[in-house]
Amino acid sequence: MLAQVTKQRDGIWGIVVEREGYSHNHRVSEGIYRSYPGIRNVPDDPPLMPGIELLVEAKAGTASVYNYIRDNPNHQVTMKEVHNLLHRLRNQ
Repeated sequence: MLAQVTKQRDGIWGIVVEREGYSHNHRVSEGIYRSYPGIRNVPDDPPLMPGIELLVEAKAGTASVYNYIRDNPNHQVTMKEVHNLLHRLRNQ
């Protein structure tokens, strides 16, 4: 973006945007995107939750649920996040 301080016709000074450009001010990559908490967390809606709830009912371990979620390429969770999810589901 290019902005200039300009004196207007009425004598008042102001800032005028001459050019604007939209771009990221940080690196962008698949790895960075996958690290965001929103993509790591499993949403509370289908298609994964019925399978997860079935595993919880069958008293499957954290590792089994972790592997089930990791088989879905849209969710890259950590073991801690799976542990928190199971804790939340078991205490409902």
